[in-house]
Amino acid sequence: MEIPAAEKLARLARLKLSAEELANLASSIEPILGYVGQISEVSVEAVPRHELVKNVLREDVVQNETGAYTEALLNSAPKQKDGFVQVQKILNNE
Repeated sequence: MEIPAAEKLARLARLKLSAEELANLASSIEPILGYVGQISEVSVEAVPRHELVKNVLREDVVQNETGAYTEALLNSAPKQKDGFVQVQKILNNE
């Protein structure tokens, strides 16, 4: 028996969803997956390879002085330790 896409997505995301939430997710995700399926069927063999590969990234340029905002950032953080923002651990090793 095949697992519905919404349930599979919830499992991958480790979400426990009610039947109503799964139904809402299914109504949202099914059209998206259908569209992705249509895109995967499109042939790109006729498009020259050099037209497929383009660098659309801008040049990485530093626009401010290094450390200019460090003190302000640390002062606005709820917790800090040894010059770093301290956050709660959200991952486990299970």
